[in-house]
Amino acid sequence: MRPVLFKKENYVSYNKDTNKSTCLLCRRELCGLVIGNIKRHYETMHNIKFTRDYLPTAKVHINTLTRPKDDNVFRLTKNGFVKCCVGLIAVKNLPLRILDDERYFKKLIAPYQQEYSLQLTSENILDGLDFWSLRVKSHLRGRFHKKFLSLKVDMVGRQGRNVMGLHVQFMENYKLICHSIGAVELKKGQRWNPKFMKEELLKSLKEYEIDVRQLYALTCDGRGKALKALQLLQQDLEEMSSEHFAEMEDSLEEAVAPKPLLSVVYSGSYIIELAARLFFTSIESDLNECRHIIQQIRQQDINHNFVPSLDSDSRWQSTFDMVASLKDFIENCEIVTEYRGKMNWLGLFMETHQPLEEWLELLQHQQQYIVGDFYRDWLVCEARLKQMSDNEYAMHLLEAVLEVKQNLLDNEAFNAALYFDPRFNHLDSPYFSEERRKQAVDHIMTIQDLMKTLEFDTRLISDDYDSQNNAKLIGRQEDPYNILEAEIPQIARNSTVEEIRLNIRQKLEKLASAPRLPYSSNILEYWQQMQIKDPEIHILMKVVLAVGIGQSVTVKRTCSALTTYLTKEKARLPKRAMDNMLLVKLNADVLDEVEA
Repeated sequence: MRPVLFKKENYVSYNKDTNKSTCLLCRRELCGLVIGNIKRHYETMHNIKFTRDYLPTAKVHINTLTRPKDDNVFRLTKNGFVKCCVGLIAVKNLPLRILDDERYFKKLIAPYQQEYSLQLTSENILDGLDFWSLRVKSHLRGRFHKKFLSLKVDMVGRQGRNVMGLHVQFMENYKLICHSIGAVELKKGQRWNPKFMKEELLKSLKEYEIDVRQLYALTCDGRGKALKALQLLQQDLEEMSSEHFAEMEDSLEEAVAPKPLLSVVYSGSYIIELAARLFFTSIESDLNECRHIIQQIRQQDINHNFVPSLDSDSRWQSTFDMVASLKDFIENCEIVTEYRGKMNWLGLFMETHQPLEEWLELLQHQQQYIVGDFYRDWLVCEARLKQMSDNEYAMHLLEAVLEVKQNLLDNEAFNAALYFDPRFNHLDSPYFSEERRKQAVDHIMTIQDLMKTLEFDTRLISDDYDSQNNAKLIGRQEDPYNILEAEIPQIARNSTVEEIRLNIRQKLEKLASAPRLPYSSNILEYWQQMQIKDPEIHILMKVVLAVGIGQSVTVKRTCSALTTYLTKEKARLPKRAMDNMLLVKLNADVLDEVEA
């Protein structure tokens, strides 16, 4: 039974006309005049605790229902307060003019400004932005120092504006870490060209004190006219690396300096696009018929909710969208019956597209996506297409996938990454010939020699490993990779090589003698578990597996940079302020870490 002395008017004011109760502390409206609602509101919103199931008695007046005074209200330092304001503007995309808002925002931050004798405005916040961007940049320089890095280049465009995003990727604590070092906008009328890209790239590397010899792999999305530019850029960087090493040869103890390392590895999405475009070329006549029918439908006066769309040369996925829209239109529009017989291939085309679509979906939404994961999903796509032997279009796509695959396997960085993946590098593996194994070991040995020459930090920081994670390394009974498991015999042979007195090359060669892991295994967690056994191998593994084949993080960041350029208010900022804005925005996680 509730206390009879309780008076609701001590906590809320009630309006009979609207059947609403208004909290006397925060003026928030509650439905009705229900004690349970009042109790819940005061507990959750005002941290007022009630004993047992009863509210405070009527003797407790509203003025006593306040929190105890905290003498340490201003827990943020002065720099910390400015940092939060910078984060709101740069990371959370609040407009600069909000700092000039007298009606709300200035009242909100007034206690802090009075405490720290500050008067932030839309103009002087740029000084705070400059301060914190320098702190972020200094932090990144320390993380990049004497370390092999993989460079990721993305290009995005919208509304006639184009941005090139420059990102650096490496492995730390057995996770892929990505930082953005530049977001360059093309000026109006300017095109991507090797000279411009090289200058901007080298400018960003210099800004972060990254030696060109630290670059291990350059992952690029080589779409359109930028493809040739990136290929020429690779040649320029290799020539620069060779010049650096030529200057060093006299000081080296060995007669020949290690060759420079720089491999261009196309991003996974671009590799899929290459296969898809080869496939489209092989069925061009059918696609042209599809386009012709859509044009005829568009010219007719058909009362339907939608009409099928045409594809665009700039977006390869639009071809799949075109076929899907036509198939859906014909199936749902009873008026258009004359096209049903002509387009009996639509279902076969969409069936062929399914494995490719699921492969692309995995690529775009997994952040810790390494080369081995990409190759595994590639093999799944191959296996599923092979099962569609009666589908002519599936066979055309399979031919395209196999053609692109051969060029990819010839890439040294890609091959070396697979060598460190026990799902593919094992005894009797169909994926590694002895020649490819030798090429991979030679490539990794070059990394070892170069690390010694450049005096890189080769200490391995041990990470705690939870033995409970072992379950993640074991393949599930029902998973999408059983289609591959069925093709490979279960191999569990162990190495017969002596464990003692092995040099680094012998240790690398011994990797092929380890048992094969299931395709669903998490390779980064596998190496984390094995780190104590051979730290020397782990240093090399972290370089090789950090190649950025995926793009879920970097493309989102580049698109975010483009959005900032498209914002009228921020687009009017001086170049230095815009660069600072993008640096903080694209490296928000670093901003959270750094201190003043």
